[in-house]
Amino acid sequence: MTLDQCDELAAENQAGFAQLLEALDEAALDQEIPYTNSAGLSFHSRRSDILLHVALHGCYHRGQVALLLRRAGNEPQPTDYIAFVRGAAAATRAP
Repeated sequence: MTLDQCDELAAENQAGFAQLLEALDEAALDQEIPYTNSAGLSFHSRRSDILLHVALHGCYHRGQVALLLRRAGNEPQPTDYIAFVRGAAAATRAP
């Protein structure tokens, strides 16, 4: 995918996720959802736990990408949530 295609897909995913969250009430968040993982194992999890997993799993992959970029001699973009919310980059130890 090109960077523009990635940007478009990210925007579509964000809009869809926001729409899903807005439609859920407390009862829907507590609902048990049956699913089968990529290894073929079946589970039941609360919808709220699945949604939290989605958010946290993205952090895991952002860390992986940052590590790979550093190993390649590049400086990754800041990905701290608090920096995103406040609209300013996170602090560094550089003077």
